[in-house]
Amino acid sequence: MGKLHSWTKAVRHQVAPILSGRTAKQGKCWIRAGAGALADLVFPPTCLLCSSDMYSGSTRLCQQCCQDLLSAPRSCCPRCAKPVPDGTQADENGCALCLHKVLRFRRTIAIGIYGGPVRDLVLRMKQSRNESLSLAAGSLLSQRVEQILLSSLPDVVAPVPMHWLRRLSRGVNAAEIVAESVAKRLHRPLYVNLLRCRRKTRKQGTLLPSERRKNVRGAYAIFRHAPLQGAHVLLVDDVMTTGATANELAKIMMRGGAREVSIAVIARGVGFD
Repeated sequence: MGKLHSWTKAVRHQVAPILSGRTAKQGKCWIRAGAGALADLVFPPTCLLCSSDMYSGSTRLCQQCCQDLLSAPRSCCPRCAKPVPDGTQADENGCALCLHKVLRFRRTIAIGIYGGPVRDLVLRMKQSRNESLSLAAGSLLSQRVEQILLSSLPDVVAPVPMHWLRRLSRGVNAAEIVAESVAKRLHRPLYVNLLRCRRKTRKQGTLLPSERRKNVRGAYAIFRHAPLQGAHVLLVDDVMTTGATANELAKIMMRGGAREVSIAVIARGVGFD
């Protein structure tokens, strides 16, 4: 790999001076693409999740892992994304589990239920060294968003914010990286700084449902001049369990002028609610 890098650097050094202006930019892109293709030929890329060799695909996840992650569970509610209980039905207004809840978001889109390979993916995404995995997960999530929203794609994409202390200790905000990947594939603007976390909250996973709602109440804010008037916002996170955080953020965005809010997550938890 060191020799390949040296070769690429040498070629770029010799060719770049010959080129100028837009041609130079195109030439550099061509050199990078050619070097990347040569590297993939000599050292075939491996799947970011299972480490098996890959010879095609843009998500950097092998076909088997993609199938495992995207394997459709039983029918899920379009509104809260939880599996629909046997003997019941669900529509855009909700299911038996969420029909009578005050939810500020219109729908929830998830790659899968939190468990098995989806759980493994989420846990690894929380590690700062696995940013490429978060980008790949975002690519899969965007495919699901396109399938479900079809002609009603969002106007903007925004990640769930993380308090700076938590970001500092963890080293990465997986939701932000996933949102970047989703926005790129959907060709929509990414509003990284649309929302901010005003105070450090307790970890939602350690709290009861009623405590979770109280924990996030007033914990977030929207930037005063955010261009949200009449917009359909896609809010992106890694996991959604009770939906307390998503609901709080959807509420403040609706107050800020958003027309509607959709939620997109890698995993939908199905624990107690």
